[in-house]
Formats: sequence, C-alpha cells, structure tokens
Amino acid sequence: MSAKTKNTVEKSVTLLGIFSDEIPDTASRRNTPVIVLHDTIPIGKTVSGEIVAILDSPVSTIKGKLLHLRHASGQEYALPCTGGVRAALVPGKKGKDYDTQLAKEIGKNLFVTRLPNKLGAKKIICLFDISTADK
Repeated sequence: MSAKTKNTVEKSVTLLGIFSDEIPDTASRRNTPVIVLHDTIPIGKTVSGEIVAILDSPVSTIKGKLLHLRHASGQEYALPCTGGVRAALVPGKKGKDYDTQLAKEIGKNLFVTRLPNKLGAKKIICLFDISTADK
C-alpha cells in the first residue's frame, strides 16, 4: 500500500467516529424530507405513513402544501397534498378553512394506493384510493 493510500485509509477510519445511525428524540427536522411525486408511485402500490406535519411547498412546480409523513420503518418523506389527495382530506375547503382542516389530520396514518391513470381533457390524471386511520 502506498503512503498516500495508507494516509487516506487512516483518515477514513478516524472519521468513522463522527458518524451515527441515531438522531436524538429531542431533535427536530430542519429541511424538507424527500418529495415523493404522485406519478412515481407504482400503480397498485400503497405509500403510507403517519402525518407528522403540513409543510409549504419549497418548489413552484408543486402548488399547495406537502404532507410530511413518517413510514413505520422510520423513513420520512413528503407527499404533495394536491389533486385527489387534497380533495379526500379536505373536501371543498379553501383558504384558512383548508389549513385548519388539514392540520386536524396531523397524527393520523395515511394510506395512498395508486390506481390506473385516467385520460383527462388536457392531461393524464393520477388516481388514488385514499384512507386514513387514527394512530
């Protein structure tokens, strides 16, 4: 092993002490979790998780809110609360009523099953079967 390689390996081994698999329970997430877009969910599959928080969308391509979800495995992700998901959770609500009603969903488990697409007048529409359950 060359001196340069040996030095790099020693540094890598030394740095392993700073990495951890755990985050303290008292810590709070400061960035947006990975966003799972509706059309990336395979047809017939279900995404699920406890609704942890309601977030503002950080990108202009997603209008509305994001649902911050925590899966039973501990993995956290964000799901856009648009279209069918929004209509199922807060039907007919707008403005402050929308935010208030959506906040009542925090703590519930959400199950979103992707159904086959439907062809709309101007675009393909993703369809879902959406269920919630108290924790």
